Amino acid sequence: MSYKKFTIKKLMPFLIILSGILATVFYYESKIYFVKLEYISNPVHISIYKNKKWVGSSFKKTGITGTKTCRIRTKADSWTQLSIKNHGLILAIGESEFIIYPRKIKFIYVKKGNVVFLKNRKDLNRNAGLIQLVPFTFSVYANKKKVNQGKTIIFKVKPSKKIKKISGYFSYHRLMFVKDRTGDAYSSIQGMDVWEKKGKKLLAVKCYDENGNWMTRAYRIDLKRKRYSKRRRPPLYRWIAGKNKTKKRRRIIKKRRRRYSRSYRKWLSKWERKKRRIFSKNRPKKERKMLQKIYKKITLKRYWYRGFITPVKKYQRITSKFGIVRYLTYGGGTPHRGIDYGAKKNTPVRAAESGIVVFSGYTYVRGNLVIIDHGHGVYSSYFHLNELWIKKGSWVRRGQYIAAMGSTGLSTGPHLHFEVRAGNICVDPSEWLDRPVFINERWYKIVNL
Repeated sequence: MSYKKFTIKKLMPFLIILSGILATVFYYESKIYFVKLEYISNPVHISIYKNKKWVGSSFKKTGITGTKTCRIRTKADSWTQLSIKNHGLILAIGESEFIIYPRKIKFIYVKKGNVVFLKNRKDLNRNAGLIQLVPFTFSVYANKKKVNQGKTIIFKVKPSKKIKKISGYFSYHRLMFVKDRTGDAYSSIQGMDVWEKKGKKLLAVKCYDENGNWMTRAYRIDLKRKRYSKRRRPPLYRWIAGKNKTKKRRRIIKKRRRRYSRSYRKWLSKWERKKRRIFSKNRPKKERKMLQKIYKKITLKRYWYRGFITPVKKYQRITSKFGIVRYLTYGGGTPHRGIDYGAKKNTPVRAAESGIVVFSGYTYVRGNLVIIDHGHGVYSSYFHLNELWIKKGSWVRRGQYIAAMGSTGLSTGPHLHFEVRAGNICVDPSEWLDRPVFINERWYKIVNL
């Protein structure tokens, strides 16, 4: 009988597979909790997430165990206590809806109502009254009852006692709250995108205290549709646009080209060559990623105390308004997320408000670009400049001249593209030019769901 000799080289594939299995087991064990509801004071409506659907809706008292995501709904006009092993006590006040994840990072996601989490302690009395158990409360205010597409909304949170941390989200935007001068309230400025879907959007605010307890409240705010005008596509673009180009269609395009003047055809060929050069090597995507790192940062201090001023003192006309749908490339149009001021080349451009220059340099799509940080997540951007008169990190005052107008980057002529961002979303600059935002605002208390 012949016996095969087992060497280390032959065992290596099995050892690699075994080490991979053990690594995945330890990785998921560190991130997943075994959720177990030890005590429920009132009957709740429970459903488990399976195959991208909520399955098994029923009223239960106790016995939820496992590592699956479950949704819990409580009845109105009641408050429910749910004790989770190794976590703490959850208080659902009134009609609430929340999702429990078996994770360490994201444990609970509140969709409706008021939910309080009390960290598990030895002296915790489950049978205590509601007032004794709830550590603190807070109220949420907004400067608008309803918000339109492309506009700005401001939220203010006033807690009943000192809190350690505050966070929140509105629709799919993460809110960053900054403490006010008085220290009694926290505020967050958020813009709404031009193409965001209308309807009632979820607003959730979460406050933490020093002991690790937190409270979440969910609200609904109506997002209204704002109608913006459309710009007609140029004749040649209307004929060239489209994916399926047959031989017959190409012949029609050639005939149509002959109808236009020689100067227009010459300009169009130059414009197409310029676009091809700019859009090559995935430059727009790389540029967008680079700028997103700048826009995501939030400065705690606010630098503006008046309304923004027009960046061009003497301009001929506004060539393109905010929100207008344009066709700069083949295919579908995109909304214009700024205001274009048309004037002569080298017309001086001034800062709309005081702030710190966070970027001053050349980009392929936006040309010579200046970005000013005004604090609280508000930025103003100036595109297609010919000359830059300031450097990165310098402080600029309101009305100070910062650059000269030009036509660099993806531009058809000398103009200034003026853009305002709030919460990393482009908003209508005319709203900031008309009146001082965040100053002498009228606050409306948001009613809970």
